[in-house]
Amino acid sequence: MAVMFVDLDDFKTINDTFGHSCGDIFLKDVAEKLQKSVRRADLVMRPGGKNEKFLISRFGGDEFIILLVNISSPIDAALVAKRVLKSFTEPLNIENHEIYTSASIGISIFPDDGEDAETLLKNADTAMYQSKENSRNAFQFYSRTMNTRALERITFESGLRKALKEERFELFFQPKYDCNKQAICGAEALLRWNSPDFGIISPSDFIKIAEQTGIIIPLGDWVVENACKTLRRWQDEALDIRLCVNISAAQIKCPDFIAKLYNAIDSNNVDPTLLEIEITENVLAESRSTIVDLIEKLHKRHIKIAIDDFGTGYSSLSTLQRLPIDKVKVDMSFIQNLGQNDGSEAIVHAMIAIVAPAFN
Repeated sequence: MAVMFVDLDDFKTINDTFGHSCGDIFLKDVAEKLQKSVRRADLVMRPGGKNEKFLISRFGGDEFIILLVNISSPIDAALVAKRVLKSFTEPLNIENHEIYTSASIGISIFPDDGEDAETLLKNADTAMYQSKENSRNAFQFYSRTMNTRALERITFESGLRKALKEERFELFFQPKYDCNKQAICGAEALLRWNSPDFGIISPSDFIKIAEQTGIIIPLGDWVVENACKTLRRWQDEALDIRLCVNISAAQIKCPDFIAKLYNAIDSNNVDPTLLEIEITENVLAESRSTIVDLIEKLHKRHIKIAIDDFGTGYSSLSTLQRLPIDKVKVDMSFIQNLGQNDGSEAIVHAMIAIVAPAFN
C-alpha cells in the first residue's frame, strides 16, 4: 500500500481573495479531481472515516489523504501522483472565476516506511513538506531511493511520449536466411528508439513502460503502418521478402486492431501474403478466446501467423492443431546453447517432434 499526503499550494490566498464560501466550493471541486485521478480500488478519505470506496474528505484545512491499495510497486504510486498533479493544470471555474492551483504530495510505502497508520501518515507528511520546500507542484517519496527511481521512471516516460510525437522511433530489419536455398527469405521488423540523449535504445529498455502507460497502443500502430510502407517499397523494387511484425497483447485486445491493420495494408496497397504477424506464446495462452477469432480473421486475409517464445507459455498442442498457425519459433533460452549442451539439443529435438505433426 501507499499513503499519499496531498497539500494544496497557496490555498490561503484563495480564501483571502475570493472568500471562504468560494474556498469551500473550491475544496469540493478539488475532491472530485482527486476521485477521478485514482483507481476504483483506491480510497480518498479522512482517518477514522467509513471505509467506503469514494469517501472524500479533508485531513486538515487544505490537506487530503489518498490510500492506494494493492499496488504492485512504488512506481504505481508515482504514476497516481503524476495524474493528480496533471489534473491541477486545468483551472477550476468557481463563481465566474478561473482559479488555478497546484499541490505538493508526499508518499510513504507500507511496510517499508511504517507498519501502522500513524507512522505512515507522519512519514508521508514529512515527504510532502520536503516536496513543498523543493519546488511545489511535485511529489516526493519518504525514501530517497524510491524517490530517485520514481523520478527516473517519470522522466523516461515523458521522453517516450515525446519520442512518439517527434517520430524518433525507427524500424530496423533483421534478415531471415534460408540455409537450403542460400538466400534471404524474409525479415523481422525490430523497433528502436533513437534518443538524442542516449542514442539507439532497445525495446527491452522501454517496452514494459510503454505497456504500463498505454503508449504501446499508438506505438504499435506506428510500427504496423511503417512496416506496411516498407513492404510497399520492397514490392516496388520487386523484392519477394515476407516481413514479420511483432504485435503486443495490448494491441490485440483493442477492438479496432483488425480494422487498423487492414487499413494499413489497403492504404499502402500491400500484398497481405508478404506480411507475417507474430505473437508470443504467453499471449496465445492468456487470451485464447480473443486470439482464436483474431487468427482466423487474419488467415482469411492470407496473412501469415507466427508464435514466438514457444516453450514458455504453456499453450496446449490442441490449440496449435486447431488454429491456422504458420510458424512456431522455439524460445531463445532453448537454442542459445545448441552445439554446446546435449540437454538443450535433446529438448529442441523433442519440441520439433511434438509440434511438427500439428502442421501436417
